[in-house]
Amino acid sequence: MTKTEEEPSTVEKSSSDRLPLIFAGSLFMLICVSMCHITWDVGDPGGNLNVTFDTLRAEGFQKQAQFLQDNVVTPFINSDLYTLSDQLEEKVPKFVPFRGNLGKVTRVVGAVRNEIQTQTGHRTRYIVAEKPHYNRDYYPGDDFYVRGIFNLAEKKRPVIIFLDYDCVPKNIIDLIILHLVKATPGGYLVLATSDKNWTVPPGLGGPIGLSKPLHIPTLPTIKERRKLIEACSSAWHEQPGEEILYVMANRTAALLHREKSVEQEIGTLCKLAFRNGLELHEKTRRRAGGEKKIDGGEISVSLKNWEDALASIVSREQSSADIG
Repeated sequence: MTKTEEEPSTVEKSSSDRLPLIFAGSLFMLICVSMCHITWDVGDPGGNLNVTFDTLRAEGFQKQAQFLQDNVVTPFINSDLYTLSDQLEEKVPKFVPFRGNLGKVTRVVGAVRNEIQTQTGHRTRYIVAEKPHYNRDYYPGDDFYVRGIFNLAEKKRPVIIFLDYDCVPKNIIDLIILHLVKATPGGYLVLATSDKNWTVPPGLGGPIGLSKPLHIPTLPTIKERRKLIEACSSAWHEQPGEEILYVMANRTAALLHREKSVEQEIGTLCKLAFRNGLELHEKTRRRAGGEKKIDGGEISVSLKNWEDALASIVSREQSSADIG
């Protein structure tokens, strides 16, 4: 008889034998997800979705709010129209530079984002660019991180990137600018800031007015302005009362958006108000035939003297702007 050899039967591995493979595969997937996941969406850049350009105007940023509406929000949300007119690169911004205190700039950035959402009726995707938080052994590289940002744009949902030049590593900034140069206007908007004097990267297009950083000053509050008025009038024989101090502190909001410092402008305001009061006293004195030395205690600076002085300062600025 021919002896036949039995072929070994193929026995499937038991489920217990497969557990290490399943565990290893799951661990690999977890590492990949951890390595690739980035939390892009941030609830709100300014901490308050109700902060709008009207809010900024009420806080003394009238000039900045109007500039941002005209040069950033309006062209950005109408990018499709500028595409038809072949003015996309010229009119629609991709990069908006700021300079100033980070807290103040962040609030302004929040207003820009909120206005874009309100005026379009569509949500945006907001990203804070930062140093990637990865384990060095698993970090796929800075370019991977930045490319991830520039793959997020969706139709009717633009990506707004907040970029703090003082905190983000330079290589990340350079990569963001490199990708932004290639990006189509209307899909991405980088709002960048620094507390130092800095220059805007070339080749980003957009309105000419965005070629240098928009200064966002730290403005004194109404209480601080009241103290400034009280201090600059302290040498007068008759100091202004509480009512005048409060009214003028409130109305000096008109001086907040000017090029000169508020402290300097309020100092000028005090001098002009006192001059108005002095001139009025001189006229009254001449009518009465007074010839003796003027008694400083007789000079009273009225609310009208203050208002005339403020109007003089504001009209002077408007005249300079018209000439320019």
